[in-house]
Amino acid sequence: QASLLQRAQIIRSWSLLYQRDQKRRVHFEARSVMEYLEFKKYDDVQSKALAERTRGERFAIDAAYVRARIARLREYTTLLADLRQIEHTKFKADPKLYGLAQWHLQQAVELLLGTGAYLVTALALPKPEAYHDILDALAGHAVIERALAYRLEHLANLRNLLAYDREQTDIDDVYGQIQTRIPDLVAFADQVEKFVGTGDLS
Repeated sequence: QASLLQRAQIIRSWSLLYQRDQKRRVHFEARSVMEYLEFKKYDDVQSKALAERTRGERFAIDAAYVRARIARLREYTTLLADLRQIEHTKFKADPKLYGLAQWHLQQAVELLLGTGAYLVTALALPKPEAYHDILDALAGHAVIERALAYRLEHLANLRNLLAYDREQTDIDDVYGQIQTRIPDLVAFADQVEKFVGTGDLS
């Protein structure tokens, strides 16, 4: 239950760097990455905290953890696919429908970015300064295709509205996103699973 500042201090300390359980360390740091992105948008304190890391071997990827997140992402894409079948006028007129779509879409985007942040940390890739940088870093390491990273930026840009200002989101935009972006979410899941399954995680 450490505060964000305390987590930053722990990450900067040698005690964290000398932990033997690399998978637990990656879990902790990846969670801190996402919480800092929420809190201060990767400000200088966060960047410095995450820049001070070991200079040795790369962090270990917990493949089971990644696959579990991908499985949950697939669940949300299935739920969104069901909502995609609803006619636009009916969707827009029913707060229960578009509210459900907003919620499922937010959870899918959180899983997308959270999994991406975990992989960025585990692979010791350059630290992102914004959500779309997570996708760029993954594309740069051939975890996902560059074209897919570009398309997913639309969802990354929508993420803050869904999380904090849902009442300000354009319902037409939400409807459009679930009509067009579900294949991209599925492609992300497929490509990450393929990368993790190769065994070449260095």
